Amino acid sequence: MGVELLTTKEVEHFVQLNRVTIYRLIRDAGFPALKIGGQWRFPRHEVERWLAEHGRTAAELPAPALPAAPIPSLELNPGELLGSLEIVSLLKAFSTTVELSILVVNMQGEILVDCPSCRHPFCQFVHDATPARDVCFAARSLQRDPQQIHTTQPLVDCISGLQYLQTPVWIDRHQIGYIVMGPLVMENGNPDLVRQSLEDFARQHGADSQALLEQFHLVKRFSNEQVRILTDLLSRVISTMLEIVYRRADAVQRLNKIAQLASDV
Repeated sequence: MGVELLTTKEVEHFVQLNRVTIYRLIRDAGFPALKIGGQWRFPRHEVERWLAEHGRTAAELPAPALPAAPIPSLELNPGELLGSLEIVSLLKAFSTTVELSILVVNMQGEILVDCPSCRHPFCQFVHDATPARDVCFAARSLQRDPQQIHTTQPLVDCISGLQYLQTPVWIDRHQIGYIVMGPLVMENGNPDLVRQSLEDFARQHGADSQALLEQFHLVKRFSNEQVRILTDLLSRVISTMLEIVYRRADAVQRLNKIAQLASDV
């Protein structure tokens, strides 16, 4: 017999708690949950056992203290949601540690969060070049080629042979975009192809090809195993980001409740 998995909406009804409280229980109280395809799923049998261990049954649980409405985070646009000081500081720290540029883009490839102070020297050089400004990053590639947004492959081409990692960002059941990190070159890549691509890029945008090649030598080479590890680390960064988002959503909900109570005085 297979394991019955509940959706977030189903578990809200089952335990009579709003989703913000459920996410807090996942984080702080070991509430049973699995992340499948970027979405939370809840094994019904384990949820029932968790309730029993805490002296409750679904029928005995009190009604949620907060109204069962969409979490406040979804009332904010993604840029506001992810642009908090905590998240930007987290991304900067990770970017500095791995020595790669990092940003968050929406589903149209538009930049939501950037960390210019931690930009890789190669990216900074191309960013500062005129008129090649703002064409270097994978976000621009996503704008030019929307199909890349929907790929399940973690590596995205910017210039032929020069790549970036992309990992999807989900909030609740909504994919709002990707974290994009790079640049990197695969160890099994063709150096002649990269060199030719850079020269073509420089010629197309009026940049100094020799200076561009010199900056390119600062780009790290990665093995498939290193990319796998980096992708895993990036997923952990996203998990931490979501904890911040849900904590912020909880705070907003509480403030809204206080404001509502104050208006009734």
